[in-house]
Amino acid sequence: ALPIFKDKMIGINGVDVSGDGSYATIYITAMSFTPGIEYSAEEKQAILDAFEKSKGFIRTEIGKCVKLHHLPELSFKFDESFEYGMKMDRILDSLK
Repeated sequence: ALPIFKDKMIGINGVDVSGDGSYATIYITAMSFTPGIEYSAEEKQAILDAFEKSKGFIRTEIGKCVKLHHLPELSFKFDESFEYGMKMDRILDSLK
């Protein structure tokens, strides 16, 4: 079971599909509404595990919405760019 993430949000930030449509990498963003609070490595792994367990369901839902002969194989990765941007914002704010 996923831990309860109070004041935190998980979102899909982007999807890269291979040229032949065989593979899709889904980029997950995890952020907090409370400054200075971040997801731990264990929480991030729990989120990736939950997406992996739901892979079949997600592919089925994609198939209902998008008519393709072959649905792509899905993989999930964290997009660290948002966290990095927030960290840079905090550093810049501390310089003021």
